[in-house]
Amino acid sequence: AAAGLASLRLIADGCARRERLVRHVARFRAAMRECGVALPESATPIQPLPVVDNHTALALSAALRERGYWVAAIRPPTVPTPRLRVTFSAAHSDEQVAGLCAVLQDLLRLRVKRVRSKQRRQPHVGVKQGARHAACPRWFAPIVQARSTRPRSFGRRVHRGGSGSQ
Repeated sequence: AAAGLASLRLIADGCARRERLVRHVARFRAAMRECGVALPESATPIQPLPVVDNHTALALSAALRERGYWVAAIRPPTVPTPRLRVTFSAAHSDEQVAGLCAVLQDLLRLRVKRVRSKQRRQPHVGVKQGARHAACPRWFAPIVQARSTRPRSFGRRVHRGGSGSQ
């Protein structure tokens, strides 16, 4: 009987929780739009934040973790392109969401400043002029333009040696 009453209370409180969750997502999307980030269309509590490469996804995720926010870096082959997976809950407070947005905006702006200053110092380091990835916002273009000089691996190395069972 107590579980049934608790369920009814949760159902009655459900509208307020849903509204709070929608408000969190809207606040996050507005903050990213302010920063120039083009997010994929999504009204769900799981918001993908596309980034240009795996290194950027891991670096941003680690920097957010250091600041007290757990945002997972999701990379291929799980998804086609690297991204941060920002997951909201009705249990988050408005202050927590505002704090996450502020920290993310600072990190994204700092990352762009670093890349631009490196390009000014070493303009010959494989910068592809005029190219811009379609999914990347305009201010993120310098990160996409800098080409990596190290080879990329597309899969796991498979041990070709004999196995114990035949």
